Amino acid sequence: MVSLSPRANAWLIGVLFVSLAFNLFVGGVWVGHRLFHARGEYGETHKREFSMMSFAERMARRLPVHERNKYMAVIDGYRPEMASAEGQMRDARAKVRDALAADPFDPQALNDALANVRESFTNVQKVFHSALAAAAAALDPDGRKQLARWDRDKWGARDKDRDRGGNGGD
Repeated sequence: MVSLSPRANAWLIGVLFVSLAFNLFVGGVWVGHRLFHARGEYGETHKREFSMMSFAERMARRLPVHERNKYMAVIDGYRPEMASAEGQMRDARAKVRDALAADPFDPQALNDALANVRESFTNVQKVFHSALAAAAAALDPDGRKQLARWDRDKWGARDKDRDRGGNGGD
């Protein structure tokens, strides 16, 4: 067995501690990157960009197959309009990035670009809401009830539902 002097022993413990701290840091960065990347929080670096169609498809998962087919048939009819509205919103966001990066910086150009983002986002919502209303009209009452609870499985009951007398757990 090798015997180390107290000074060498202190150095060894220090080096091992630094190594452990470094490995924990690198592991934390890697895990954090994987988690945030999977959730899309890095924006454009994310491979699967969020879209209203993917949102509508997630809502449809709550429905029985026969209702899901009716719902998606209507939603699919809005696909070109949704894609166009989302494309306009992406373009508007690109103009914000351009305005922020411009040299010299023009505050009015940024304000105009931000107003365009708000307008395009409102348009995306209008298109999606029209599609959702039309799809809901195609469902039977039980299907609409299922659709109304589309986010319960993931997020659970909302406090405001309990405050309105809902049972909170459905």
